Amino acid sequence: MGGDGAVGRVASGLAETRTSLGIIPTGTGNLLAGNLKIPHGTAEAVQTILSGRKRRIDLGRVTVDGEEHDFTVACGIGFDADVIEATGTGQKLRWGKLAYLANVLGQTGSITNVPHVITLDGTVTELDAAQVFVANFGKMLPMVEPRRAIKADDGLLDVIIVRASGPVPGLLASWEAMWQTDLGESSGGHVFRAQAREVTIETKPNRLVEADGSSLGSTPITATIRPRALRVIVPDK
Repeated sequence: MGGDGAVGRVASGLAETRTSLGIIPTGTGNLLAGNLKIPHGTAEAVQTILSGRKRRIDLGRVTVDGEEHDFTVACGIGFDADVIEATGTGQKLRWGKLAYLANVLGQTGSITNVPHVITLDGTVTELDAAQVFVANFGKMLPMVEPRRAIKADDGLLDVIIVRASGPVPGLLASWEAMWQTDLGESSGGHVFRAQAREVTIETKPNRLVEADGSSLGSTPITATIRPRALRVIVPDK
């Protein structure tokens, strides 16, 4: 019972055991619960735990500043991490999910590309990017989900690289990222999507890193997948 931070810590503790995770979501983002369609009402969530089915999902693991952290939904580098860093506890308690939206609007002026070195399963690519998502589920921020499905039980991490400098290019790039349906380059050239089991990201300068809505530190990072490591109770529908 809690938000994504509490759920993530319990998920990490239950990984690769036979014990299933039941979730009563009471946080601001509730990203894992939302992706799994677990109801937000306490009574409905309890009923899901009592009568739902068990599903096995992958977990991501990211190493940041020498420490390992598991994530259930996504790890973000760049703009979204800046937004999460700027969204204080008081704002979330007062405004809920709207607190994130307010800070998205407030941070748009800082959207800019910086040099990245991204290694996907040993293949190195150098490019400029404003944002990189390493995702296990599709809904990586509250109220935001791309059209191309991201499967949480395929043993792969989905990598979404967004290029944009300034508010208007940022909006265009966000639109492309939401509507892109294939791996590779988007039609407008602002987004690149790929899949990998191991992802290494270096930037210059270092950039903030978040996972499941919690700030972790700064680049460089290495992310890996833990296939079907977690059993979780979901609605039986």
